[in-house]
Amino acid sequence: VTKWTTIDTYPVVIAVGDIALTAPEGRRLAQYVENGGTLVVADSHLSGPGLAELKLPAPGASEEAAGYTWLNGATVSPSQRYAFRAIPGGRALAVTPDGKAFCSAFDRGRGRLIVLSVPHGLGIDRTIHPVMPRLLAHLSRDLMPVEVEGNVEWLVNRRADGWTVTLLNPNGEVKPQ
Repeated sequence: VTKWTTIDTYPVVIAVGDIALTAPEGRRLAQYVENGGTLVVADSHLSGPGLAELKLPAPGASEEAAGYTWLNGATVSPSQRYAFRAIPGGRALAVTPDGKAFCSAFDRGRGRLIVLSVPHGLGIDRTIHPVMPRLLAHLSRDLMPVEVEGNVEWLVNRRADGWTVTLLNPNGEVKPQ
């Protein structure tokens, strides 16, 4: 595959959108994971003959739930109602209140495959499921040169002479027009 020649430079790849994978593209993504990369795949994002190359776990029948627990936590976090299919095996990252895994990690070679069985990562109301930002924060931990804590959005940009950290919309700040 002549595409995706730089994919190995990324520690995490998130496959989003409606992507029809060819068999060579599917093999390339599988190779990326085997070589140490982390690939995140949400239900309904990928299709085509290359999908078989990823050897995704066979999920159960479609169900619905509201709320979830993260990383074996005891607290049920609120969420909108969402469709999902229970994922067998792997290491559960997020489960429904009744204990069915809908986001799981699978070790493959030196890397890992993370499967989210919520279609497009969206709830039934077509808004982002709250597990998505939690998953992204989990995956990016220790990849950034700095970590910003608190109720603030932040960006990091590498420059020739160092790093620039931009803080956006800090909580409690008056924002004049």
